[in-house]
Amino acid sequence: MTKKIYLLIFSLLCCYSVSLYSNNAKATTKVKTHSEVQSFVDSKLEWRNFFKSSKLISIIDSALITNADIQQAMYQLEIANNYYRMSKGALYPSLNIGASYSPTSGWLKSNPIMGNGVSFISSWEIDLWGKLNSQKKAAKSRFLASEQSSRLIKTNLISEIAKAYYELVFFDEELRVTDKNINLQSNALEIVKVQKEAGKATNLAVLQFEAQLLESKTKKFEIERKIIFYENLINLLLNKAYQPIERDKDFTMDIKQQIELKNIPSEYITNRPDIVEANLQLHAAGFDVKAAQKAFFPSLMIQPNFGLISDNPATILSPLAVSWGLFNSLTLPIFQNNVLKSYLNIRKAEQKQALINYKHKLYKAFAEVSENIAKIESTQNEIIILKNEVAVLDSAVSNSNDLYIYGYASYLEVINTQKSVQETELKLISIEKEHCHLWIDLFRSLGGGY
Repeated sequence: MTKKIYLLIFSLLCCYSVSLYSNNAKATTKVKTHSEVQSFVDSKLEWRNFFKSSKLISIIDSALITNADIQQAMYQLEIANNYYRMSKGALYPSLNIGASYSPTSGWLKSNPIMGNGVSFISSWEIDLWGKLNSQKKAAKSRFLASEQSSRLIKTNLISEIAKAYYELVFFDEELRVTDKNINLQSNALEIVKVQKEAGKATNLAVLQFEAQLLESKTKKFEIERKIIFYENLINLLLNKAYQPIERDKDFTMDIKQQIELKNIPSEYITNRPDIVEANLQLHAAGFDVKAAQKAFFPSLMIQPNFGLISDNPATILSPLAVSWGLFNSLTLPIFQNNVLKSYLNIRKAEQKQALINYKHKLYKAFAEVSENIAKIESTQNEIIILKNEVAVLDSAVSNSNDLYIYGYASYLEVINTQKSVQETELKLISIEKEHCHLWIDLFRSLGGGY
């Protein structure tokens, strides 16, 4: 009879909870996944394959260990992992042990569960509707999202170090060009001084050649200051005190341009850490909605206990001291309907926010890739033109010097020609540096690194 009453009550509670759920829960947005959101795909870009400078690779290897942001990300990942483990533990029974001691008195005989003894008490919420399982899946998705957040930090760090490293490489190239022009201008200054002594040049010509030389020397000091700045930046990313940064002395574009700009797989973009992270956060929000929906259903709690309890410590190990029980409770939040509805609405709003965020990041990723490709193609054409211009101006400098010596060109023509070649060479270096940075930006925008 008792069992029938229990089943009847259980059925009524289930019917009531279903009616509450049907009145308050609406269909949630179904989100497509790309096969359980693969964190790593075979087609992803590996930074070791993208860069071939052994010195740059060595710097990045060190930074991935010592960088402060990387270290903090590792601890954040550990925190997320423990939250996930906690959510998994909610699916299993808990077991507690307790010990008690009370002075012997007459009233203990009428309260057999009070007194001296040791007891084991367990509690287990039966996941009838999958609420706890949904909470576990939400925690797992957030843990995986934390992995992607850590991966994003690594990708950005690799890109930042690579850019700073190539700044140094290109400043070395600027120093080479500046030193070359200082030598040219020094020679021109000596020639005009000799011509002045011979009465073939004025003091004004000497002063203008000297001013041009001083300008180039000032430019050299400026470049050297910038080199110190970027060496400090790399050391900061390495989380180390200042030390000189070793780099390739010969100027080379040592980025493996192995990406076919006209045929980039979409997997590169969808595997970006921020895209995968947003996708996982969207899944987590979906599981939160499911858990909130299932909170309308009744919960079943089983609480078995076993122990040895006696009012006399001397009889604690006797069979008469054995105590056990099984408590079952079925609860339904009847008067919390408004609270549960509000909580469900909050979770639904969070899911919509996550969906908007995912779409926005996806569109932004495609825009970044498209923009980088257009700029790379543009700078490639500009570099070709500037290289031809530098070759022509180099020849013009040589000719102008010869013509000036024999009196067929003025000193202003020599100065202007030398100034033009220096400016064009420095402009070429600037465009080549921009071109290099664009490749690094493309590497990052395609989810390269890890």
